[in-house]
Amino acid sequence: MIGSVPSDAPASGPVFCLVAATAAEAAWLADGGRPDRAGPPGEVRWHRQFPADADESACGGFADRVTNGTHVDPFGYYFIVVRADGDPAGTVIGGAAFHGPPILGTVEIGYEVVPAWRRRGVATAALRALLQLADEAGVDTVIGAAESDNQGSNAVMSAAGMQLYDQDDRWRRYFRDGRAGPRP
Repeated sequence: MIGSVPSDAPASGPVFCLVAATAAEAAWLADGGRPDRAGPPGEVRWHRQFPADADESACGGFADRVTNGTHVDPFGYYFIVVRADGDPAGTVIGGAAFHGPPILGTVEIGYEVVPAWRRRGVATAALRALLQLADEAGVDTVIGAAESDNQGSNAVMSAAGMQLYDQDDRWRRYFRDGRAGPRP
């Protein structure tokens, strides 16, 4: 488990965390595996709206990097898991990922949360956890992009401390300089 988030969560109620996916789980999802079919290796519960197309793509990239020997920890794919009171196992409600290891000190991130759990701070908390992992690994710069009309994702990037640096009709691109000190 990678850091429980958000840190301001009430003493009771759901707790969110990132859980590193195994290469086998990622390959299963990338190959079209679905929670309503035979499950992946291990025991994990899946929200009925998971995975999204972005999760399949991110898992495929991670599984490929593991297979071809170019994967570097911690730059993989993470399940966003919610654990409610009395539910120690939790349920996967999304994914957060690095698009690969750093190149010249820069790494790209992405995230997706199932529609039923959006607008609850989950994506912002997951992105902050990814940023913390990047900081701990000594990454200089983190970049990410959101579709221009996706107000929620643009708000997530800003709330997590990323800054807009470029935009066009389709995309808004953000960065966070890891050398700049503490973040929100």
